[in-house]
Amino acid sequence: MGTLILNMVVGVAKIKINLFECNSLKEKRSILTSLIAKIRNNFPVSIAEVDKNDVWHKSVIGISLVSNDSSVIDSIFNKIIHFIDRVPLLEIIHTDFEFIHIN
Repeated sequence: MGTLILNMVVGVAKIKINLFECNSLKEKRSILTSLIAKIRNNFPVSIAEVDKNDVWHKSVIGISLVSNDSSVIDSIFNKIIHFIDRVPLLEIIHTDFEFIHIN
């Protein structure tokens, strides 16, 4: 029997967001909780706020996804970016994608 070679790709995205007209951490948590729940319900990813937790007008969201094809991950990440872009009172100010290939 031959050796089975498995390819695995881990995609990681970091999205920096400005929140407009947000006047408290309670408002920020409400907006982000809703956004994160909607992304989880629509896309097969792990997602969490990973930085700027105590700053009420900014957030950094981390997203990860595992697949055997980096183009699938890239496509899903771009769909998430477009999804976030349609949310009123939010602005994406920076995105970083990284792909880790494991053989």
